[in-house]
Amino acid sequence: MTVAVLCVLVLSGRPASAFAHAVLLRSDPAQNSRLNPAPGRVDLFFSEPLNHSYSIIQVRNSAGTRVDSKNLRFSADPTEMTIGLPAIDPGFYTVEWTTVSSVDGHRLDGTYPFTVLNQDGSTPAGAAPVISSGTTGSAGVQPFDAVLRWLLLTGLIGIAGGFGFAAIVLFPAAGALAEPDRDRARAFALWLLGAVVPAAMLVVVSINLAALVRQAALNGSLGSIGDLLHGKAGLYWGGRELLGLACGGLSLWLARRERRPEGAIVPAMLWLGLALSLLALLTMSLTSHAAAGGGAYWSVPSDFLHLAGVSLWLGSLVQLPALLRIRRSLDGAGRSRFLGAGLRRFSTLAVCCVWLVLLSGAFNALVQIPSWAALKDTAYGKALIVKLLLLAPLLGVGAWNAVRTARRFERLSLAMQPDAAAVGDRLARNAVIESVAGALVIAATAVMVFLVPAKDAQAQAQAQRTSSQAAPVSSVFRNQAPAGDLAASLTVTPNRVGENGFRVLLAGPDVDQVQRVQLRFQAQNQPVGGSAVTADPVEGTAGLFDAKAANFSFVGDWRVTINIRRIGHDDVNGNFTVQVPDATGATTSAVTLTSRSPSAFPAHGISREQAWGALLIAVGALVFVFRRQLWTLSPALGTVGVLGISGALIVGIAVVIAGRRSVSGVSNVTNPVPPDERSVAAGKTLFMANCAVCHGNTGHGDGPNAAALNPRPLDLTVHVGLHPDGQIFDWITNGIPRTSMPAWKATLTPNQRWDVLNYLRTFSSGATDVAPAPARQQAKLP
Repeated sequence: MTVAVLCVLVLSGRPASAFAHAVLLRSDPAQNSRLNPAPGRVDLFFSEPLNHSYSIIQVRNSAGTRVDSKNLRFSADPTEMTIGLPAIDPGFYTVEWTTVSSVDGHRLDGTYPFTVLNQDGSTPAGAAPVISSGTTGSAGVQPFDAVLRWLLLTGLIGIAGGFGFAAIVLFPAAGALAEPDRDRARAFALWLLGAVVPAAMLVVVSINLAALVRQAALNGSLGSIGDLLHGKAGLYWGGRELLGLACGGLSLWLARRERRPEGAIVPAMLWLGLALSLLALLTMSLTSHAAAGGGAYWSVPSDFLHLAGVSLWLGSLVQLPALLRIRRSLDGAGRSRFLGAGLRRFSTLAVCCVWLVLLSGAFNALVQIPSWAALKDTAYGKALIVKLLLLAPLLGVGAWNAVRTARRFERLSLAMQPDAAAVGDRLARNAVIESVAGALVIAATAVMVFLVPAKDAQAQAQAQRTSSQAAPVSSVFRNQAPAGDLAASLTVTPNRVGENGFRVLLAGPDVDQVQRVQLRFQAQNQPVGGSAVTADPVEGTAGLFDAKAANFSFVGDWRVTINIRRIGHDDVNGNFTVQVPDATGATTSAVTLTSRSPSAFPAHGISREQAWGALLIAVGALVFVFRRQLWTLSPALGTVGVLGISGALIVGIAVVIAGRRSVSGVSNVTNPVPPDERSVAAGKTLFMANCAVCHGNTGHGDGPNAAALNPRPLDLTVHVGLHPDGQIFDWITNGIPRTSMPAWKATLTPNQRWDVLNYLRTFSSGATDVAPAPARQQAKLP
């Protein structure tokens, strides 16, 4: 009956507002771009991996007619999708896109315009379409969806807290009692478990099903449930459902042993139930923001530990009033000792959990919040502020209970003082207040799930701001510079990210004796390695050379050095600074590409070393808090604890101070190997031996094994020129998730991987090699 009611509510809910997850970060052509000639495709990059069944692109003209070729393609980059365009006439066009995240199944819609100019560069006739939503797409949080998420989290917390409170607090506390009070205390623990966990299980299995139906409705129809269940997201949904049922069944079996609570099987089953409940929580972390971006090996465990700490803390807290007020045939001295021991164990559990929640929460915030500005300027950051404001009184009341009220009650109970009952009532009321505050914190968390993470929202906002504020400029670069005794003119058309035409005109003595003209590219505002391409002579015109290459891999300032070799002369160089704008005229890259490798360190503002140092300090501080308990248990254990405190604090502080900032963005990686003849030749040998079997000898993705792969290998002659050195090096090193591209870090040395990258750069120019430079000139390479 509950499931039926929920399904009706789900289907009647208005799915007008989609959830903001896989947001558009980069596009080619860019939004508001003014192009001449017309683009041959639309290439979009998003913040999360895409579900291929539901993510689409459509391009429409000003009349609303669809003009794209309908050949939607997904590359080996899980965040990219592309659609081809036929030869389109000058006019105004709108790109419409829909994304469904493959991580959590959430959908987002968006649009943006671009213009194809007339042949002479003038604006076409007619009026541009009004695009009100830009690239933000549908936004906002439906209260109904937030309530579903809140109920699901609450149910999972109830299951984990039920088993945790029984296994960690009640059963060990009962073990210190004498018979028959021991069995009565254990019976109480199993009775409470049977009251809490089955109710929480019903919430989990019904709300989990309702969330699936709701997501299918948002994606268009209930028929999409089958597609939603495919892949990892469906596996985690099914696992969560089965784990919830298993926990409920186990708790009912344990509750039936209330009259026979003795035996080793009962504690073992309690710990098994706790393990299953934690696995159910893990499925939430594996479909969260933490799992969507790079650095999942760091952020997912941290998110899971955060959830586990909250669940054991708050899930035990809501049961505390029952422990204090419900007697269940346990009375007198036995009850007092049971309450005192149980409260002592709960206080220890709560302190450890709160410590874990604060530590993991701080790390999670550093992953999703890139700056102070993002904290106050994004919806995600503002929701986090609200969550922290709600958390503050929860921690305050909890600290007061732990330091004053709980200790007093524990002392009075163990001494069997008459005032213990009044203090216990006060403690129970405070526990109820804490539980309500905790429910509000969980509600804030449920809302944050449906908001764009601050790091993605800030990147998207910057891209939109740059696009809307920049004035369109000429897309062609023309300039002249001296090159020794020659004058070199350079023309770059259309001068944007991707493939460009380069024309070099030389004037001066012996221009008919030029053997080679090589263009060398080095980004000025991004610390990436250089690349090179050789221009071909134009027949019939001495001193004129042409090249087509995709060496401009991102927006910004580029130094282009023209190296000229003539018979009877030393090599000479002409230097140019080319500002590569996006199609709107902006020359500052709005998006910094970051590594999507799951092993990349994802936190902003700290390094990997500093994170480990902070963890050591936290462990040392936690041992310091419980130093007296360690001495009580054993002098030897106390001694080890003191040494551990000192060691952890000293080493942790040293690591934090010495830890250098490790930049996680792979676009900031510099190629240390110059793209000379030796490197390119070595890279070609390695490519033919290891890569050509899939990518083909010419890099077109047509190797002998390509047909059997899904997705098919990339066409490197197109794709390599669209990405900076650091991104490509990361893919060679760590592979690409959810594709057949393996990691080569265990097979090739770093220098060999850079050699392969230098060889791949030759595909972008259509060249087969990079000509050698004299030794005296190699020292001048960037």
